[in-house]
Amino acid sequence: VQRLGDWLACPHDATTLMCHPDATQSLRSALSAPPPGEAVTLVVGPEGGWSPAEQAAARDVTLVRWGTRVLRSETAGVALTAAVTQALAWENDQPSP
Repeated sequence: VQRLGDWLACPHDATTLMCHPDATQSLRSALSAPPPGEAVTLVVGPEGGWSPAEQAAARDVTLVRWGTRVLRSETAGVALTAAVTQALAWENDQPSP
């Protein structure tokens, strides 16, 4: 676990998706954009959601929504990892990285 500001200050070689229920782009459409084999990083927020300052700090990150679901922090990471794995690997009948 790392503070968001500290994490954002580091360079990343991945498609980075920040989950937010009010985002306009869906998780599925965001996952159609990364080149095959590119890493995907999911940024899951705290209980109560991202503050406006946190959203502003994450300006180089793509905000995505996962339907109408708002999950608890302790389950969101696991559920979203399963969703991304299914969308990127199982759908293409390829082994997960």
